[in-house]
Amino acid sequence: MVEISETPNTERIQDQIAEQLQVSLGGEHSVGHRADRLYNRLTQTNKTLIILDNIWEKLDLRKVGIPQPQENQQEFCCKLLLTSREKNVCEIMGASVANIMEMHTLDDKEARQLFRARVGDKGQDENIEKRMLKKCGGLPLSIVALADLLRDQELSMWEEYAIDLQKQFSTSHGAIVGDVNRLTYSILETSYKHIQSEDQRKFFMLASLFPFGSSIPVDDMMRYGIGLGLFQHVNNLTEAMKQAKKWADTLKSSSLLLEDEREGHVKIHDVVRASTISLAEKGGDVFMVEAFPRWMKNTTCQKYTAISLMAGNDHSRLISSELNFDKLRMLILNGTQPRVIDDTLFQSKMMNLEVLVIKGIRCECLPESIDQNLKSCLTTLHLVNCDLGDIGWIGELASLFDLSLSGSIVKELPKAMRKLCRLCVLDLRGCKISTGGIRAKVLLACLNWKDFMHLMLSKSGLVAYIKVKLRKEVCLWIIVLVMYISMQVLMS
Repeated sequence: MVEISETPNTERIQDQIAEQLQVSLGGEHSVGHRADRLYNRLTQTNKTLIILDNIWEKLDLRKVGIPQPQENQQEFCCKLLLTSREKNVCEIMGASVANIMEMHTLDDKEARQLFRARVGDKGQDENIEKRMLKKCGGLPLSIVALADLLRDQELSMWEEYAIDLQKQFSTSHGAIVGDVNRLTYSILETSYKHIQSEDQRKFFMLASLFPFGSSIPVDDMMRYGIGLGLFQHVNNLTEAMKQAKKWADTLKSSSLLLEDEREGHVKIHDVVRASTISLAEKGGDVFMVEAFPRWMKNTTCQKYTAISLMAGNDHSRLISSELNFDKLRMLILNGTQPRVIDDTLFQSKMMNLEVLVIKGIRCECLPESIDQNLKSCLTTLHLVNCDLGDIGWIGELASLFDLSLSGSIVKELPKAMRKLCRLCVLDLRGCKISTGGIRAKVLLACLNWKDFMHLMLSKSGLVAYIKVKLRKEVCLWIIVLVMYISMQVLMS
């Protein structure tokens, strides 16, 4: 199944289909070539069902690499199941009227059954219950969110919540919530306000920065949160991970986050995501997510605290002497275009950037792009699946706490890494080192600066998390282990 979203991203759709079909796109960047690979695989496979969820407008199937329905009717068994909020979208996509099934909203009885199944039997006040359920309009998401909000509350509090929701409902505007049902937005806003702490609220907001419909690693949310200073009351990464999992479980119990089939991952509903971005803006955290606004104005750019751009977007639009991103604390470039970082991208405009995540881009010009202000404030740097070359410049990032080179190609781990006095997380999973391998002296120098060091390496998909309490004999054992694993990785 692939979620399409209001702003479909062809490369992301292709990646999700390829992953589920176990097709390697081999680092191919051309959308056309990627489509040809998927098309060839699908035309040779029997009994394949592709579910395209949440389609907003006509999707060019051939551009993605999916055979047209009329093409695969006789020759092979590739079937399509489409879901959309609009019936005419299914018709435009080629579905016959006889094959379109309309899903209606719940009637009063069904809504009450769903609500009570979720909230439990508390001897509810039926008048309050009916009043609130009527405003849900039979929408399952609204009903579930309302039930989860009230589930742990005493009945005496229900009337207070009903009044609070009515106030928020009357003051919310369509321009704010967009396509989101107004009561759903009010319920989500109330749930959002009742999140226990400001740190947990900001942790939740991070989920909206991941690609639409994706499985979100709680580990990544935690590491980004550390970079933004959200885990001030923990002593090490293990405690931070426990706290992150606890927060994620609490958010899932209130329907703000969803369960995912992958362990250690969560999802966020598109309606919740849209509402979260709006609620974050009310609180002063302005996000640019997935795509650029139609017009890039300096007054708008100065408000952004986080930017997350996905495949298909042109990050070069960030480059302008007239634009100022002085409030920007987090930037994610996930497979954006062009596939090379310009040497002026970060100069003098992002002086308060703390978390930088770049995926699937060639970054050999990155050192020229990073100015002195950025070198002193950057705490988290994730360069994932990137072509990096010589990374000696990393030693200049004096405040770096978390460095990931996962899946990237580097020349070597440079001696300059010894200067990273604050480095506590080093992620080398899948990192390809062309010369020199993993230098024991470099890692020992990094280890000797800290009370705890977390190394992340992999062999055949097995991840090893190594937490080290510093003593000389422990350091020696870690070096032996690291060298052994690195040799196995290079030989495999």
